[in-house]
Amino acid sequence: MSKHAKIMRGCDVLKIMETMSDTDTDDDDDDNGDGNSDLEPSADLPSETEDHVSNAESFHSSSDDDSSATDGLAARSVQPQQGRGRTRGRGRGRGRGRGRGRGHLEDGHNVQDAPVHWTSKSGRSWASQPPAVYRRGVENIIRCKPGVTAEARIQTQTEAFTLLMTPEIIDIIVRETNRYASTCYESWNSRHPDNEKQWCPLSDIELKAFIGLLILAGVCRAKHEPLQDLWSPEWGRPLSAGVMSINRFKAILQFLRFDNKNTREVRRATDKLAAIGDVWQMFVSNLQKMVVPGLDITVDEQLVPFRGRSPFRQYIPSKPAKYGIKIWWACDAQTSYPLKGDIYLGRQPDDQRAVNLGSSVVTTLTNPWLHAGRNIVMDNFFTSVPLANELLSKHTTLVGTIRSNKADIPEELKVKSGRPEKSSLFAYDDKLTLVSYIPRKGKNVMLLSTMHHDDKVEGEDRKPEIILHYNSSKGGVDNMDKLVGTFSCRRKTNRWPMTVFFNMIDVAGVAALVIWLYNHPEVCAARIRRKFLLALGENLVNEQVQLRLQNPRALQKNAKQALIRLGYLTTPSAVQPTPMDPGTKQRCQLCPRHLDRKVRQQCCECGRKVCNEHSRLTCGDCMLQL
Repeated sequence: MSKHAKIMRGCDVLKIMETMSDTDTDDDDDDNGDGNSDLEPSADLPSETEDHVSNAESFHSSSDDDSSATDGLAARSVQPQQGRGRTRGRGRGRGRGRGRGRGHLEDGHNVQDAPVHWTSKSGRSWASQPPAVYRRGVENIIRCKPGVTAEARIQTQTEAFTLLMTPEIIDIIVRETNRYASTCYESWNSRHPDNEKQWCPLSDIELKAFIGLLILAGVCRAKHEPLQDLWSPEWGRPLSAGVMSINRFKAILQFLRFDNKNTREVRRATDKLAAIGDVWQMFVSNLQKMVVPGLDITVDEQLVPFRGRSPFRQYIPSKPAKYGIKIWWACDAQTSYPLKGDIYLGRQPDDQRAVNLGSSVVTTLTNPWLHAGRNIVMDNFFTSVPLANELLSKHTTLVGTIRSNKADIPEELKVKSGRPEKSSLFAYDDKLTLVSYIPRKGKNVMLLSTMHHDDKVEGEDRKPEIILHYNSSKGGVDNMDKLVGTFSCRRKTNRWPMTVFFNMIDVAGVAALVIWLYNHPEVCAARIRRKFLLALGENLVNEQVQLRLQNPRALQKNAKQALIRLGYLTTPSAVQPTPMDPGTKQRCQLCPRHLDRKVRQQCCECGRKVCNEHSRLTCGDCMLQL
């Protein structure tokens, strides 16, 4: 098999996504808050055509109908086009550099309307007709093949997750957690010398089991369920009690730290993210290394719900959570794979007020994938003419909605009254294309594109190709946010670093699924994401369960019953105690330790010492009936 044949193609993953059921989606997190209600909803990613070939071949994309995503992850069907060279084809939204300078067709002839020029407040001149046809530019040439990198060739779900939550990240969390917990216990012992306590050090295996329990609770939609219910012998989940005790889980949850608290104040003077900054940067760096994105990259924000105290908590009324931590994300538009994230911290200490925040966010997030002929899709918070020109200089195009108060937009395109419904007005300035579309009376939607250069419209609504392409690729970040909220492990907390950590686990679950599907294109099953997370959680806790089974006599009663229900232990009698001398007095093995009841009698079946409260007298006749 050739080297190129071994590379997992993005189209294989996208075909798998089409078979998934959408019953796992959650409507609580599908609001993108961009205010473009007249554009198609972004919760589902429609279908798009893409031909992934080698660097000597071309990449094309075309689609006629928008299709809804299944299981929250959307796919675009593959219909390769021929004879396009190494550049993008002319499918929906891919009409780069083709048909420029054409007029409208009338009676089979090409009729050129008289050109009209408009001038904006900034002095930029726009023409009603596209400029003459020019040679295809470098921003239209795809130079990278979508798929996983050589580092992301894995086989199991745990391996995919470990690529993102690496052993280095686990070691940092374990080290700092033990450091902080030991300090707290030393402080307690110094204040209570008559009641000293000892911290049991946290291990890598135990931390992975802790993360696995969080993931399994998220799959069962139990993120808001009390811990006492999760560990309850009657209606709880046996795996929770089988992995660790509830007190141990609470202790890890309480002392979990991600940095050295002794030096945090010094670092916080220049970095608001000091409490978890190193771990976050390592996680984001791992995301970039594993997947090569497709033709379109979506830039948008995610609001992680949080109502505690934080120096950078945001209020966004259009989001379901309203209050939380805002994270800028760049995601692959087709697979919703998170490529790069940046937590919005506001103004850092000793920094000047940010100018052109939207442009700086886009260039920072997409910098690793510039100069490769890709297209960046964004909403009106980011889109501007200077940003479009800057991306063009870096061989990258732009498609996005644009606000009408921008100085580069001519007044003629802002007019709403007097224009018929479903009509479009185009304006051109070299490689820039503006379109003003009237979906209904009193509503004007404007978009800017450096990817499209004609006035083609489609469908009964006569929507321009620019809008159709924007609708088909704008939902990368929103769809990832929806997937994260569906099976979230996020628990209620007043510490914002824990909120960021929970979100890291959720995002890693989405990214690991995409990586795993790239490596297993033959997988085709409904509710695949739920099954993937269940398998991942079970694999993470399995090593801790095996350690506990090495000493079954030390297990508590609830843990033994849970492991029996799970099949790790066969029967209660499988754990046989050491025979005891019936004449010696020992503590009752069924009473709490603090009662310290010393007895001589023992059970005739298992030989354990038991008190009168935990035993009963049985006559010979009754014994025969048993």
